[in-house]
Amino acid sequence: MSAIEFVVRASAGQVSSDTIHSDQFETVVPMGAGEEISLHLR
Repeated sequence: MSAIEFVVRASAGQVSSDTIHSDQFETVVPMGAGEEISLHLR
């Protein structure tokens, strides 16, 4: 099983991290306006 780690950064500096597992058919990453996402792909 492979997974994708990600981090969401808010404009105020808050950081939230989680993992998307490959066995999930569909995944929604919660993000708000002005936030940025970084995916750890390998």
